[in-house]
Amino acid sequence: MNGRNAEQITEKPLLKAETERLILDEIRESDKEDYFHNISHDRKVLETFICRYADTLEEFDFSAYPGRRDVYAIRLKETGRLIGILSYFGEKEDSCEIGYGIGSAYWNRGYATEAVGRFLEYLFREKGMRTVYASFFTGNEASRRIMEKCGMRYSRFSEKELTYLDVPRDLTYYEISRTDRDNRTLIGFWDKALSLSEAEREELQNAAPESWKDLAPSEKLFEAACSLGKKKKVLDYGCGSAWAGIIAAKSGCPDVTAADAAPGAVRAAAYSALVYGAEKQLNAVCADPGWLKSVPSAAYDGFFCSNVLDVIPTETAREIIRESARITSADACVIIGLNFYLSPEAAAARGLELADGTRLYVDGVLRLVSRTDEEWAELFSPWYVIEKLTHFAWPGEKMESRRLFYLKKPMGAKTDPENTASQRVLEKCGSRPLGPRAKRDRALSGTGRMQ
Repeated sequence: MNGRNAEQITEKPLLKAETERLILDEIRESDKEDYFHNISHDRKVLETFICRYADTLEEFDFSAYPGRRDVYAIRLKETGRLIGILSYFGEKEDSCEIGYGIGSAYWNRGYATEAVGRFLEYLFREKGMRTVYASFFTGNEASRRIMEKCGMRYSRFSEKELTYLDVPRDLTYYEISRTDRDNRTLIGFWDKALSLSEAEREELQNAAPESWKDLAPSEKLFEAACSLGKKKKVLDYGCGSAWAGIIAAKSGCPDVTAADAAPGAVRAAAYSALVYGAEKQLNAVCADPGWLKSVPSAAYDGFFCSNVLDVIPTETAREIIRESARITSADACVIIGLNFYLSPEAAAARGLELADGTRLYVDGVLRLVSRTDEEWAELFSPWYVIEKLTHFAWPGEKMESRRLFYLKKPMGAKTDPENTASQRVLEKCGSRPLGPRAKRDRALSGTGRMQ
């Protein structure tokens, strides 16, 4: 938990955030005594956190800290007192390194993990970072555990990188990308949201035999899932409760795989298949990030993925699209369900803010990556053309603004560089090509299931 090279920077927006037990904000003049006791005069802290030792409060020079925008206070929400600090430094384009220190009187209570987790959220969402690094003195297992609990992974080892307290020190570096952070948070969110409670299990047990026909949230989604009943082997990817996979199985498909990264969803899928009498045809699997790559090529002739690709990071969505093309046959039926397009202006009218003009976060969880029909067509274009686009609504919605893409592979497995086939379908549906301004804005913005 290094605090090296934290140059004072004044133009950066201030951090003001809360967690369940902590407040993260700017350091104030009144924090001098707490900073002294918990950081600069705490020898246990200084064994692992690079900071100049102060022998007495009177000799402690605190003048450089208040108001800084690269070093922040970690406070107990209960008292408002400073118990530690966070910093970021070494900023290069869209990456930086972080440091953190907590007074030894507050160790082993989870405060550092709580603070670092929220700090990462701030750096990714508000500062636009794509990668964040952290280092610790090799052998400091407590700091390693904090980084791993926050989703960081081992990056590299640096032998004798610096000398501290007259001792050459080895450093171990960990890192995390915004994509990894979003994916990790999403899996936790959907694991909790899709897990069945005892009451929900009891309700399912009382379901009527033919009620599987009511599982889809719209008639058009039901028809799409039913169409896969004619296929021999179908993958329902990001299955949730596996309503689509169950409908495909009950409609005649003999072999359905329902895959999801959230363990709670997989348990719900298996239980639901049992209740609706589809357990012999449907196999529910927990799909870790590398699962798709383990699937043989051309293994499925049907692929269904609804309300997944636009609630996950674009890098992850692109990988899923690419792998789906590899694991499906040349004549496969590929169906993608997406949420409605939400423009920055429409978001603002609802009191929402889209990060980079595309990403909507709710309570720190990515809930939507908003793209136009043509932007999705462009994302599909290296592997698919659009065969049909239809729109649907969920119960209670007046307008059919959610989207259902039917995709197919180009004839002869050739790509369509100009995406002309897909563009013709979009034009029939009333979608317009992006003009130069929109294309420029999209390029600048870079590249979640919304309930």
